[in-house]
Amino acid sequence: MQLSKFFILFILIALKLFSADLPVPLLYFSFNGTLAPENKPEQKCEKSGEISFIEGYKGQAVYIKNPKSALRYPDMTLPGEKGTVMFWFKPDWKEKAPVGGVWFYTARNKAWKTYMDIYRADWEGRSFFQVRMYDNTWQRKADKQIDDIKESGKWYHLALVWDSSSSIVVYLNGEPKTRTETSWSVPDDTFSLLHIEITKGEIGVALDEYKIFDQALPANLIQAIFTEPGTR
Repeated sequence: MQLSKFFILFILIALKLFSADLPVPLLYFSFNGTLAPENKPEQKCEKSGEISFIEGYKGQAVYIKNPKSALRYPDMTLPGEKGTVMFWFKPDWKEKAPVGGVWFYTARNKAWKTYMDIYRADWEGRSFFQVRMYDNTWQRKADKQIDDIKESGKWYHLALVWDSSSSIVVYLNGEPKTRTETSWSVPDDTFSLLHIEITKGEIGVALDEYKIFDQALPANLIQAIFTEPGTR
């Protein structure tokens, strides 16, 4: 009995220490019946196309279906010098349909210039995920690809971490998939437009637990967040 109580106490202390180490997201979208961030409920969302809520990785998720379906969030302040974007996604790719384009995260200024994005694309029949980053002269500083997710109906965790003084890293299911060692000067503009959208293809994707941090999270925290319980 004493050993059991000691074990439970150890677990509770470990959980408390772990939670203390987790930073608070700048923006947190649970998508539990709402498109606005949990910590900024007044945020406006301009939606278009086929948008609905379905069973998610935790609670509910937002489901985006078919081309021209989008979530657009104006008048935001998105991170520039360093940051992390992470989310769970469940692809609904149609195997016999043309490859579709999904923009998971696009940060733009009011002039519609893109500072950074991560998206699913295709070239000459090959599909892949791509991340791009631009400097203060709007020259591309990163343009990396990782293999596409082929299997539909499963949840995957994707994280994009950047620090303008050192690197850009993309993680899939807690593991680093590509790393670019580079530094760049961030544009002076305020990145105030967040876009999540499907641009082509008869496809769909569910998104859940969508978080944006103004810190470049280390690998151990990315792995820890990936291992949090949910519906796999």
